[in-house]
Amino acid sequence: MKGNHTIKFGGDIEKIDNNNWELSTNGGSFSFAGGPTTLNGGPSTNQYNNYSTFLLGYTTGATNNFLQGGARQTSRMWADSFIYATNGR
Repeated sequence: MKGNHTIKFGGDIEKIDNNNWELSTNGGSFSFAGGPTTLNGGPSTNQYNNYSTFLLGYTTGATNNFLQGGARQTSRMWADSFIYATNGR
C-alpha cells in the first residue's frame, strides 16, 4: 500500500425517550342548546336555535376526557451507529 491514504471514522449514540398520552376515548365534546338564541317571550327552542348557537360559537356545555380514558404510551431505546471510510490511491 503505497501513496496517500485518508481514513475517516466516527460514531453516534442517541438515547430516545417518547412520552405520549394515547386516548382510548374521544377527547371531549361540545354541546349547543338553543337557549342563547331564543327570544324572550317568543316560541320555544327548536333545532334552528341549536344550529344558530353552533354557528355563533356559543357553547352551552363542554367535557374533556383527556386523562380519564387514556393510557400512557412510552418507549425507550438506544440508537447507535459507527462509520468507517477510507480513500486509498
